[in-house]
Amino acid sequence: MVSLLYIDYLALVSQAEALKEENDSLRWQLDAYRNEVELLKQEQGKAHREDDPNKEQQLKLLQQALQGMQQHLLKVQEEYKRKEAELEKIKDDKLQVEKMLENLKEKGLSPHFFMSTHLEQALNISVPTCTV
Repeated sequence: MVSLLYIDYLALVSQAEALKEENDSLRWQLDAYRNEVELLKQEQGKAHREDDPNKEQQLKLLQQALQGMQQHLLKVQEEYKRKEAELEKIKDDKLQVEKMLENLKEKGLSPHFFMSTHLEQALNISVPTCTV
């Protein structure tokens, strides 16, 4: 059970790190798009040409791309927060399981006895035990 928690923990750490990297990458892209939009606005102001449909269309496309990137960034940030919370819960669960196992070792009980006893309580049934 501990090894499964540890595997889940490692998987979540890996996912959280990947989401963090993607989040950073998206922020850099977002900054680049903002800079490009700002440059286009400055160029448009210098040229004083409102009749150039290509620049206006390009500006609109860049603004739409910027909005899409912002929305995607928000989704990634929310996913990152959710994964972080899930990771914290698994860390807490892992600590609890480790403490329970340590308590069992101190009391001289085997983990099998502990698990079958708790299964009985959780399921409210009797688990057959081997008697030798």
